[in-house]
Amino acid sequence: MSPDPVAVRHDLAPRWALWSQQLAAAVLAAFHRELEAREAEGRAPAGLRATLDVFVEAGEREYAHAAGRPDFLALLADTVAQGGPPPAFSAPAAGGMPGAGGWLAAGSVGQAFQQLLGWLLTRPGLWAEWQPMAERWQRGASRLAELQAAGRCLPGATPREAAWQADGMTLWRYAPARRRRGPPLLISYALVNRPEVLDLEPGRSMIGALVARGHEVWLLDWGTPAPRDPRTLDDLVTGGVAAAMDATCRLARARRADLLGVCQGGALALAYAAQAPARLRRLVTLVTPVTFREPRHLLGDWARAADLASFVDRHGNLPGALLNAVFVALMPFRLGLQKYFALADHPDDEARLITFGRMERWIFDSPDQPGTACAQFVQACYREDALWNGTFQVGGRPAPRRPVPVPGLRRGAHRGVHQRASGGGNRPPRGCLPPRGVAGPGYHVNLGTIPCRILLHSPGAPACPCRPPSSRCSPALARKSW
Repeated sequence: MSPDPVAVRHDLAPRWALWSQQLAAAVLAAFHRELEAREAEGRAPAGLRATLDVFVEAGEREYAHAAGRPDFLALLADTVAQGGPPPAFSAPAAGGMPGAGGWLAAGSVGQAFQQLLGWLLTRPGLWAEWQPMAERWQRGASRLAELQAAGRCLPGATPREAAWQADGMTLWRYAPARRRRGPPLLISYALVNRPEVLDLEPGRSMIGALVARGHEVWLLDWGTPAPRDPRTLDDLVTGGVAAAMDATCRLARARRADLLGVCQGGALALAYAAQAPARLRRLVTLVTPVTFREPRHLLGDWARAADLASFVDRHGNLPGALLNAVFVALMPFRLGLQKYFALADHPDDEARLITFGRMERWIFDSPDQPGTACAQFVQACYREDALWNGTFQVGGRPAPRRPVPVPGLRRGAHRGVHQRASGGGNRPPRGCLPPRGVAGPGYHVNLGTIPCRILLHSPGAPACPCRPPSSRCSPALARKSW
């Protein structure tokens, strides 16, 4: 049984409505304070777009504060305990846009934006800019819808073949025209999204860049789980990553392989590497959280507040649409409002619209999560911080309290879901973590579209040239490729 994304229990609905109203009022008040401060300092925003950016920044600050307060966490816990997702996390339709009705108009973001439009009416100069901008946005949105309907926004740029399948999983092989010497590379991607972002389109494909340089790439696609999927977290490591590694080595006729873990798939790769280091030659994690105790981090606060195990017992799996809405709700003013303003910047640029459409399709095309495994992951990582503490267990055995004895690199982003946890750090965790850490510019989700920015350390390679405490990599590292 799937939860109704718009169902609100009668006793909770007034609390959600009050919270949204209070947040919308706080956002407008913060926006006006920021405008007054900038004007007093001689930094008044020039034009409509700059004013909208100030509104978004004020909205994100107020939202992050409100959504991390104890009263919100209690309201979230009560709603999940009653078996329904909160209305603040109701899933938007794929490609849902501001001004088009739907999810945005019902929440605090929509309420604040409507109040902003009322304020713009009192500013003739800004309102004169808004009307043509809205027309350009509508033209861009209409053209994007046409491109999506014509199937021109499908991701994928590099030829591939299905080399192995088991339990709904698929191992894709990307073969280079001329293979260079070296082991195969297995990519363990996250379960929360599909891996097409790693091969989004020509020029934005990490897989394509690797294949062009002669690497044989194998990609683990987790597929779509069965209803009430019984797999556990152990199964994802031993029956997922381990099975894919065995298949990769067997089909590539190799004794060992390189392993790249991305996001949640990197956490599974770390757990596997701690148990079977002999299979690996080199290990890289990309935007992978290794500690889940970041201060002032909404996703961690929400995960610890909600009783996900009870939700899974009631519904089986965690719906992908609900998880999408949760991620949008982390930065709703940016992800539900600001990014769609770009449609007004280039409404007739077909190439930009196609790229935008491909990212939208990838973002909102998320499979359901295996319920038991997902609840165990939240318990082990978000509540117990087991990867960092060295207590993460696979097959009933804890991961050893030592670094993985495999040369490796950890690559993170400065912005995104787990920016600090995935990007470096001044001390290694006591469990399974590669020994070097690098953080680079970009967001959590877009690093996979940037080719050739990761260095896999081989035995004897020079140390990663990072400079603590910022953990930013030097230009020399950015110039290196696989």
